[in-house]
Amino acid sequence: MAGPKRTKAEREIDLVEIGLLMAQGYTGRQVAESINTRRKYQLVEQTITRDMRELVKRWQDAQQWSVEEWVALELNQLIQARYEAWAAWEKSKGNKGGADPRFLEIVGKKSDRIVRLLGLSKPIQIQASWRDEARAAEINPDELLGHAIDRYIELHEGSARPALPGSAEEGAAEDPRGSTATTVEA
Repeated sequence: MAGPKRTKAEREIDLVEIGLLMAQGYTGRQVAESINTRRKYQLVEQTITRDMRELVKRWQDAQQWSVEEWVALELNQLIQARYEAWAAWEKSKGNKGGADPRFLEIVGKKSDRIVRLLGLSKPIQIQASWRDEARAAEINPDELLGHAIDRYIELHEGSARPALPGSAEEGAAEDPRGSTATTVEA
């Protein structure tokens, strides 16, 4: 025998609660468990899933915002969170154990997200030449390469391997690879 059914008004109240729980990352099963503890009726996971789909459809239908409005909303939330972290930092300075550095970490993370959101961060380009770096460290790059090749041969002695470029086996006197430059985006 089925238990009491919910009314249309009760469904609308449930939809509000389901939306809040969805925003917190609850699964359909977790939502059902949460709602069922406080209702005179019981909802199965299928009903919750159907309600979740209805909510998503309603949200999509009501979606009239532009990207700029979403950015403004997110920016406002980040600024508010950063402000609250600063306030918590200031308050924690009066603690017996000293200020809590976790609040400053939050401030830094929110500031980084604000910078990324506004497109103010640019990739860092690094160009490095192993030969130039060796010279800067006062190391002869040709000797360094020779030692690297010798070490490679030591480690792979007896294994079938192709001749290394520039090795005595190949008969080349000069390193054909030369200097390399790499661009890294961080």
